[in-house]
Amino acid sequence: MASAVYYIADIDSLRFALSLEAFDLLKLQPHFPGYPVFCFLAKLIYSIVGSYALTFSLIGGVSVFILIWAMLTITGWIWESLEGKILVVLIAANPLLWLMSNRYMPDMMGLACLFAAYALLRNPENRRAGIGGFVLVGLLAGIRLSYLPFLLPIVALSFWQKRQKGAALLAGIIGVAVWLIPLVLVTGWENLIYVAQKQTSGHFYEFGGSHFTEASWTLRAEGLLEGIVADGLGGYWPGRHWVTAVSIAGSLLAMITGISLIEKRVKDNKQDLLIAAACWLVYLLWIALYQNVIYKSRHVMPLLPFLLIIIAQGYVVILQNKQRFATILASGCLITYLIVTAVLVFQHREPTAIAQIKDDLNESGTLKTVLTIPLIEYYLRSHGVDLIFYSTEDPALSARLNDIKSGEQITVIGDFATMLPGRFVKETDGHRRFFHNPYVNRMWSNIPVATYVAR
Repeated sequence: MASAVYYIADIDSLRFALSLEAFDLLKLQPHFPGYPVFCFLAKLIYSIVGSYALTFSLIGGVSVFILIWAMLTITGWIWESLEGKILVVLIAANPLLWLMSNRYMPDMMGLACLFAAYALLRNPENRRAGIGGFVLVGLLAGIRLSYLPFLLPIVALSFWQKRQKGAALLAGIIGVAVWLIPLVLVTGWENLIYVAQKQTSGHFYEFGGSHFTEASWTLRAEGLLEGIVADGLGGYWPGRHWVTAVSIAGSLLAMITGISLIEKRVKDNKQDLLIAAACWLVYLLWIALYQNVIYKSRHVMPLLPFLLIIIAQGYVVILQNKQRFATILASGCLITYLIVTAVLVFQHREPTAIAQIKDDLNESGTLKTVLTIPLIEYYLRSHGVDLIFYSTEDPALSARLNDIKSGEQITVIGDFATMLPGRFVKETDGHRRFFHNPYVNRMWSNIPVATYVAR
């Protein structure tokens, strides 16, 4: 809550914020699949605290706590142990997880539910835990549907091993019914089917960033690697501060050490290891093919907890060897990991580029006309920016621009100056750039704004 953000960072955050005022799938408040479990909980908390920032931070903070419990349960570590303490620090202070626990989005709650379900399903001998795991799988579909592929291998194994398969199936159905029935009642069956078909098709074939629309496997692989190394582990990437190189060096060294330890224990935990690897690889393949890994690093979040377990094990081995140089090096790398997260969290509290532009436009007393993309227009209008907007996707844009009288101004948000006719001249002091650290938020991290005058 101390690191809560009191502004709306991007379009996705805006849709979830608007859903607290009026949940409406037809208006994409939020976008499909609606995340009804998350939205219901958020709306309930919002009705009590009356603050977007505190609402989403409360959910995020509790979600981090649940995730830590789940990972300690999965590993069998107690938090008082050295490995438990290091794992708690790596999860609680992970840069991407911390940022997303403050963001106006369901990702952190979805991650907590995902690994809570995993922790319960991995013990087929415990009937109650298994039933609870299937209920959580059903609920996860109403929190973060795109995380479900991660659980496919362990759900299949758990279901196959259960003697009472009917009870497991019923538990999953109950988990889905809890949110699906109210969603149908609120939205209407026909409207729900319409939105589902339109948004699903759009996600895969138009705007979702899947391999159908972003076909370059080089860019997709690079985006995945950057998402895991730079965003997920706070590591170095070209253009970042050298401190991030120290952080990732420690993580990689610990990971190599941790993998060697896992190899020694593989005989005792062969099934657990194979299932964990299968879940990890299935989800990796899913996002590589069908998620926007080039521009949205948050899709790698389910890949991080198992990596953090390996890193924690590696750090334990290094520290327990009690070699002075290795201990100092490992401690220094852990400290830089915390520093990277602290800097990002501090920067996260400052407005993103689009939020800065919104504030700037609200303070401008002379500006009347803006040319930009529909999503930016939607963001600005939702924040009460009352201007004349020209859309870059308007088929009649050229005719509308030609109707602008001599001496009138138009401000272009984004790199769209080439769409203006030749009679528009850039003002000498009318060009600025609004930016934020892309490792705080990849979306619209660098936006040019220029003002032109018609001649």
